[in-house]
Amino acid sequence: MRLTARLNFCAFLCLLLFFPVCARLTYLQVFSHKRLDTLTAKGVQRTIVREPPRGRILDRNRNVLSESQPSWSCYLQPPQFHRSAAVLARLSAVLEIPPEKLRDKAAGGRKFVWLKKGINWSQAEQIRKLEAEGVGLIHDQIRHYPNGRLSRPLLGAVDAHGAGLAGLERIYDARLGGEAEQLEILKDGIGGTIFKKVDRESGRIQHLVLTLDRNMQFLAEEALESEVIRQKAKSGMVLAQDPNTGEILAMASYPQKLFHVPGIQDVIEPGSTFKIVAVLAALEEKTLAAQERIDCGYGRWELAKRLVVHDHEPYGSLNLGEILAYSSNIGIAKVAERVGRNKFYGTARALGFGNRTGIDYPGESSGLLRPPGTWSRTTFLIASFGQGIGATPLQMLAAFSAVANGGKLLKPRLVRGFASDEAGQAGELAAAPPPEVVRQVASPQALAELKKMLLGVIETGTGANAKVPGYKIAGKTATAQKFDHETGRYSKTRVSASFCGFFPYARPEVTLFVLVDEPQLGHYGSEAAAPLFSRLAKKYLALKGIPPDQNQLAKNRDKVIE
Repeated sequence: MRLTARLNFCAFLCLLLFFPVCARLTYLQVFSHKRLDTLTAKGVQRTIVREPPRGRILDRNRNVLSESQPSWSCYLQPPQFHRSAAVLARLSAVLEIPPEKLRDKAAGGRKFVWLKKGINWSQAEQIRKLEAEGVGLIHDQIRHYPNGRLSRPLLGAVDAHGAGLAGLERIYDARLGGEAEQLEILKDGIGGTIFKKVDRESGRIQHLVLTLDRNMQFLAEEALESEVIRQKAKSGMVLAQDPNTGEILAMASYPQKLFHVPGIQDVIEPGSTFKIVAVLAALEEKTLAAQERIDCGYGRWELAKRLVVHDHEPYGSLNLGEILAYSSNIGIAKVAERVGRNKFYGTARALGFGNRTGIDYPGESSGLLRPPGTWSRTTFLIASFGQGIGATPLQMLAAFSAVANGGKLLKPRLVRGFASDEAGQAGELAAAPPPEVVRQVASPQALAELKKMLLGVIETGTGANAKVPGYKIAGKTATAQKFDHETGRYSKTRVSASFCGFFPYARPEVTLFVLVDEPQLGHYGSEAAAPLFSRLAKKYLALKGIPPDQNQLAKNRDKVIE
């Protein structure tokens, strides 16, 4: 065989050894590259979902009521963790977890286990300095309420994952939470990040701006708690509203329950504050002449067999203004009978009773106001002084606000709007929607007369304890007997004492409702609720910088001189 042929044969034999390798490479690179890319990506590429900071909840003056603060969660990967006594002792001290519990977690057969969530920056730094293999940290956030219990039933709460659980936190969860970021991260051989890509931009953070005034809310909660404890009462509540816009300025209850807002969700028998319905109906229909007097039977009127209506004082004859000022049950029942049940019912509905107010908060009750066709003479007349019907405190507040502002029943509001996040601060707030007028409840003339009569309640009637020196206040007391289901009668000892009014009289800026449930030291609304109203009214007038009425100051000076 010639030399050339031998060399070619030897070359062929040598190259033959590489044919399987080439074939394998061709198969891998041409036919299997997609599958291999996928397998490679699983080893070095990760997609991480990162939640953005949750938006703040702010009061009307941009004071923070709720915000998210950075925190960290510590985890353990047992297969990679070297269980030295020193590291375990250090981890135990930093995380405040018993050493034996840490050993149990490290000894388990799991590949991943949480050690502790919600740790602070200082703890996270100490864990980083340990440089313990298998121990890691994940950045997180925790919801913080800087004012403690202030407004907590309204604000609500979030769960362990930062999602809204109750209250405003839940209602506006989608807008406060925003959208999560998806980060694609490529790791090198030693675990370093060599490439990042934001696959989807997160939505802009939005801050929820409420109508509440933090200072007014604080004063309401402080005064209410003090009064309920002093009176040894069962509970109490305070609601404040701007009668010109419908915005809720404060809403307090004591004792607090996280998932319960009684001012919106509870139904009460309003008692004598409901007397404005019969009076307004009479004024609107001109049922009574200006000074016409009603016989009040010296405090006793047998309405039906074994049903006697009593007044707390033995009044003879009273005109309409005096009936309201002295809170005569007999007088108001006789006025309602003159008005008629259909007009009485229509006026009650016009003032908002029997319907939800539509406030931007869930769980609102519509109260209890049956159609007039279901009333007997007895149920109709006792309804005129607030028994046998149900109303929410918010409905009472809205009705008195309508009287204060000249007759416009406004839809109450808790939310002013949303502000975008600008460098971690709340930016400009979109223009707040104008007040939403539900209806005009009566003529301006009738409402002006009713407003004067409510001033008389304070000046000469049962509301004297609600006075504020230097200011004219208008309002109405109520002492609602509570129904005893065991006896089937109204209790003579268990009452709900309340007061609803507005100030200053000439240009009302605040409508205020206060209620003390089952007070033990005072019995009547004039004793248990009116003084609380007065204390809060003084503080609110000072807070808003409303100057005293000059005529009232002159009267006070004259009294001092005398």
